[in-house]
Amino acid sequence: MALSNLNLLDLGAKDSKGPSMSNSSSQGPFGDAWIKSSILQEDDLLRQHVERRFQSKYLKVVLKSKNDEEESRAWYGFYHWLTLPETSRKPFQIPEDEADIIIDSLRDTVLNFLNPNKQQKETNVK
Repeated sequence: MALSNLNLLDLGAKDSKGPSMSNSSSQGPFGDAWIKSSILQEDDLLRQHVERRFQSKYLKVVLKSKNDEEESRAWYGFYHWLTLPETSRKPFQIPEDEADIIIDSLRDTVLNFLNPNKQQKETNVK
């Protein structure tokens, strides 16, 4: 599917005025992905910060990737950012097991959005 056919605003991509964020940012296609992590479920401000960073930086790279290697590099970069120790600019560190949960949920959501027919076919085969 070409990027031009995607509704990137639904996925939180930037428009010319900055990131597309609603007041309740857990609504939308990634709402379920964020609540699978107990850390993000407990801390709204942290969830919003992580969500904003994912949508403004890593999601765009994942969607524009031309091959599996580029896509994997983007996911690994997001994982690395999540698990890096706290700094003055990044006042949190998410444990590796929680980062795995977040990445897996987000990957599934992106894959299902990009390939809705594939998921439907797999469901019909079972």
